[in-house]
Amino acid sequence: MSGKSGQKGFSVAGSLFSDRLLGCNYAYSGTDCGYNVDTASSELARLFYGALGNKGLVNINGQQQLDHGLIDDPNNPNDESLFSNLQADYYWFGTPYAQSGNRAWSFRFNTGEQYYHLAAGSLMRAWAVRDGDVATVPMPGAIWLFGSGMVGFLAVGRSKSSKTRMD
Repeated sequence: MSGKSGQKGFSVAGSLFSDRLLGCNYAYSGTDCGYNVDTASSELARLFYGALGNKGLVNINGQQQLDHGLIDDPNNPNDESLFSNLQADYYWFGTPYAQSGNRAWSFRFNTGEQYYHLAAGSLMRAWAVRDGDVATVPMPGAIWLFGSGMVGFLAVGRSKSSKTRMD
């Protein structure tokens, strides 16, 4: 996510959402603020609701759900168990709240709520995230070089041993 001081909005995957952070449109679904938020509004919302498949404290009708928050599903190996020390707590994601320079957006993992809070002095956790899914890291050139060298040694060794047998 990006958010610069004075910029009205933020970008997700290269698209500027200029209407999102102008104010908190608190609701039970589909907005930038509240529960069951639009997953395009933050990477933490995308992770919580989309990738991990969790539920907010309330459903889209405002009714409390008993199975909300970080729920470790033993049938899903790709959920919270992939992370170490993931806390059911507030995570600050650093995007400034456009209406007030001293506030920033946060996501609460125990309820699925996205809201803004005081940026300075807030006791929140931080999680460095990147826009979109991160691709696999390519193998460094040094490993390729090492592998090529090993193949070369094997080829030379075989060629010498076959010459020795012929003699």
